Amino acid sequence: SEDVSGEYRPLAPVQIDGVALESVFIGQPSSLEAWEQGRGGSAPVVVSLRTREGVIRVGPESYQVTDQAIRFRGLGGGGVTVSLTGRLDQGALATARRNLGDQTPVIHGALSIGGHSAPVRLTLWGGD
Repeated sequence: SEDVSGEYRPLAPVQIDGVALESVFIGQPSSLEAWEQGRGGSAPVVVSLRTREGVIRVGPESYQVTDQAIRFRGLGGGGVTVSLTGRLDQGALATARRNLGDQTPVIHGALSIGGHSAPVRLTLWGGD
């Protein structure tokens, strides 16, 4: 029911086996709805990872976005499973939207790449 769209970036570096989390993008509610109804468009949730070869964007095999949580699962390079689970803090999100550049953690969770996982704390990215 709430708009949780935006780009979220880690507050501290997150690396798993030489792969770093760059960002998590969550589309607007209309994008999620269009994707779910098969009307196409760009992926509604995308996890961007930096590898030795550059940045790869992983789209969803499955995802769930609610007012309180995000769950994501996709296939990265070489068929490696990438998953993200996190708890969304609506109060922190409201603060981050009011104060662009605020470093308040908005999502607390875990990133898993190929079975190895690491904790993540993400903030809403306000741009350069």
